[in-house]
Amino acid sequence: MVLWLKKTFKNNWKDLLAAAIFTFILMIPYIFSSLLPIEHDTFFHVSRIEQLSRSITEGNFFPALYPYENNGYGYASPLFYNDVLLIIPALLHLAGMAVSTAYKFSVICASFFSCFAMTKLVTHISHKQSAGWIAGAAYLFSNYRITDIYVRGAFGEILAFTFLPIMVLGMYEILVEDSHKWSTLTIGLTGLILAHNLTFLLGTVLCIILFLFHLRTMNCRKVWTIFKGAATAFLLTVWYTFPMIEQLHSQTLVVSYYGSSSNLQDSSMNLWQFFINKTVFGFSGNSLSADSTMTVNVGWFLTFAPLLWFLVKKETRKLYPFVTKALIIGYIFMILPSSVFPWNSFALLRILQFPWRLNTIALVLLCIPSSMACAFLLQKKALQAILICVMCGECIYHVIPDFSRTF
Repeated sequence: MVLWLKKTFKNNWKDLLAAAIFTFILMIPYIFSSLLPIEHDTFFHVSRIEQLSRSITEGNFFPALYPYENNGYGYASPLFYNDVLLIIPALLHLAGMAVSTAYKFSVICASFFSCFAMTKLVTHISHKQSAGWIAGAAYLFSNYRITDIYVRGAFGEILAFTFLPIMVLGMYEILVEDSHKWSTLTIGLTGLILAHNLTFLLGTVLCIILFLFHLRTMNCRKVWTIFKGAATAFLLTVWYTFPMIEQLHSQTLVVSYYGSSSNLQDSSMNLWQFFINKTVFGFSGNSLSADSTMTVNVGWFLTFAPLLWFLVKKETRKLYPFVTKALIIGYIFMILPSSVFPWNSFALLRILQFPWRLNTIALVLLCIPSSMACAFLLQKKALQAILICVMCGECIYHVIPDFSRTF
């Protein structure tokens, strides 16, 4: 194990260092402030760590419910929101770390590994380390990601962002490289299930779309490899998914948000919401003012930079058909949350809660063409370094307002 870790570090230390630097910049408010601002879901996720800690003291690392939550009435959160990835922060809390610090530590770690995963995905596709670094910065500094951390406190999605690039890499290895390797896909799907149910569903939809986009080159071996990867992920998580599905079918559950009936049209995006470029400590919706509506777009870089892919030489683009497909699918997912789309006619999609949640898939895919286009067009390392520095500066601009939070 020690030898494997040494070899991994030796082969990846530059990517690990880049991910650490980008994570440090993103996490400045968490690192240099002793406070944990309470945002939309912060109380819920902090309480998950606290309650899991109490269950562990009783010898139960996998509780089905929290018996002490809600003034002793209990809460069955673990049946629907898996807690495996919270075991480490729970143990840190039991070792003496403040629960708020354990939460911040978990967000920092998730951000670091998600950046590293995206870096390895794009480096693997492009064979250009600089493209991987640009992708890692773009992935970490996206407006949507910053809102997830500092406005929504969406810890489940923050964890899921680590596994989305791994899942895409797994599909790439099978569909494009015709690899027999299915373990990468298994890791990505398993991690998504254990991190965030809704992101796992979106990831599954993405896998199906990628499969359909590669039908012309499909063969029995690829289908069998995908099946093995997905089936193994299913078997590894069946202990969680089966009880959850049983609960969902054994009773009627009514879900509402701020007293509404999960009206998707109300939380779709107006045109101006696609281009606003500042952190807003607001809420979801398209009827609020710009100063009261949180920013859920992917950011200017990921909105426009993917188009640079069409400026890359045609001969080069032909070598990377997967990148063009990622661009097309990514833009579709980015545009779909628009209020122009008749969301009221798709009641079955209410499980999404918010149409802008589709941006989780958009930003993963758009990182690929945008970073590779910049790497191919900006041949000089100095220009690539300047681009990354500009992206870091914009991230600081977006996260500094969190220091003004007073609670």
